[in-house]
Amino acid sequence: MGDGPLHELSDDGLNFTLDLNLKSVIYSNRSAVRAFLRQGTGGVILNTSSVLGYSPSPRFFGTHAYAAAKAGIIGFTQSIAAYYAEEGIRANILAPGLVETPMAERACQNPRILEYIRTKQPLDGGRVGRPEDLEAAIGFFLSDASPFSSLDRSSLWMAGGPCRKARIPTKWMTDHEKTGRHSPG
Repeated sequence: MGDGPLHELSDDGLNFTLDLNLKSVIYSNRSAVRAFLRQGTGGVILNTSSVLGYSPSPRFFGTHAYAAAKAGIIGFTQSIAAYYAEEGIRANILAPGLVETPMAERACQNPRILEYIRTKQPLDGGRVGRPEDLEAAIGFFLSDASPFSSLDRSSLWMAGGPCRKARIPTKWMTDHEKTGRHSPG
């Protein structure tokens, strides 16, 4: 049907998810950049990604098209930040972890997911984020207090703790990945 594990992902689900979560960002950014260039004043773009765009949670969040869209936002924003910096256009990414929103309602009511979140977002008691947790970062990026911030190599991860990449099970690793050494040849 909609988004989910890749083997269950329908074409309609893929298109809807990419339209909503990636193409809409590209279209809105294109309009903003065109306006900033016409005005000659520079400007600020703040795109929202997700920790799922770089740190999968396969046991609980198997939404592969959503993760791809959010990863796409990271690459897209880094690219436009570098390209338009000389025009005074700043582009930044805010990538929250699980936040109490209507979209997260199912996850916020699942005791197993909440236990997992306590390990993934350990700050402030391991709770789920709240929209107001993001307000200061949003205000900073959009204000004159951050004239030197434009991300072409990093993002602001608002994930309630350390952001770790998922570990690959040893059985799927190459010898190099297991040992950290290159094999001759």
